[in-house]
Amino acid sequence: MFLQRNILTMLVLFWAVCLVTPVGAEEKQPERPLQVEHVFIISVDGLSREAYTSVPVNHLRHLASEGVIDQSSLALKAETCEAAEASLLAGAWPQEHRFYSSQDQPDMELLTDVFRKYGKKVAIIDGSGGKLRRFGAGEKDYISLKSSATDREVLQRAMNKFRDNTPYLTYVYLDDCMKAMLSLDEKTYFKAVQEFDEGLGNFLAELRKEKLYYRSCIIVTGARSASASDQVPLVIRSPRCVSGGIVTGTMTVDIAPTLYRLTAMEAPEGVQGIPVYEAFTLTREEQEQVMRQWVKDLKTDRMSWSSRYWKLEDELYHKIHQLASLKEEKSSVYSLAGEKEQLIEGLQTRLVKERCAGAVLLVVLLAGYLVEFKLLKKKFLLFK
Repeated sequence: MFLQRNILTMLVLFWAVCLVTPVGAEEKQPERPLQVEHVFIISVDGLSREAYTSVPVNHLRHLASEGVIDQSSLALKAETCEAAEASLLAGAWPQEHRFYSSQDQPDMELLTDVFRKYGKKVAIIDGSGGKLRRFGAGEKDYISLKSSATDREVLQRAMNKFRDNTPYLTYVYLDDCMKAMLSLDEKTYFKAVQEFDEGLGNFLAELRKEKLYYRSCIIVTGARSASASDQVPLVIRSPRCVSGGIVTGTMTVDIAPTLYRLTAMEAPEGVQGIPVYEAFTLTREEQEQVMRQWVKDLKTDRMSWSSRYWKLEDELYHKIHQLASLKEEKSSVYSLAGEKEQLIEGLQTRLVKERCAGAVLLVVLLAGYLVEFKLLKKKFLLFK
């Protein structure tokens, strides 16, 4: 009887454990910050602050609630998506990387290049139809989809690529919002933003199934904005980052240096953005180290901007000198033109006078001839 009661008790406990811990349960957030195992950057071309505040993008808002967000991050004002995306990956302005079209070659190392240099696998999912081909190092880490592919299809292709190769960095470019914005129809644009959010929800759900959601750094933003303010939401969800935080004063060029900081990789020369330090969860010792690093970066930036300032000053003085020289040449030309006009007027007056004198002389000669003719005629008539 006692044995049967123990067996019954064990069976009850077994079924209780099975009910409390079902098979295939969702990933739970760890108590301690983990290391960044994978990085996902989702660049939504044409996203805007107005769309984030006006459209019910619930999945993006939930992601922001578990990470940090800047609703008014300053995006790049660029004519081409190539220049904007290169600035996001380089952490610098187009004047620095000089990548303006798919025919150009970046003049500095991009985030993808640095990750490859550290031996990390990279996957680029290009939804533009091939405009970002230069970012890929080969067919293995670059996938181009037709521009007619929807954001949901591009995100699904990115997840399939991740399952096949498990790259460390997965960079996804989406352009449905930008195409909808160019239609100049607000409803079409807001619908495209909402459809993107639904695709993002499916993508995040797949990450949770793979037990990678809390082990990955997920960044969602737009390299270009669809609004005149050039503002886009910037959402960062990552291990060792604040949960439910709000940051301000960020720019899209800050993404690359932030990832260098999170992944402990050295930033290449020419990076102009700064890490979003407010997003990090740091101990007091790490905070002091960050402050010292920040002071060091500020000093470096000050020297860099001072050099740029004096270079611009030299160029300005040179331009001013050129303008002064042009002004003197212009005055000289005007003076010469005035002298020429006076000379022409003098020659015209002299010509008129000479013509008048010639006409008078001609009249006098004709009169003389006429008088002489009459005298001769009278003289010949006397001898008849």
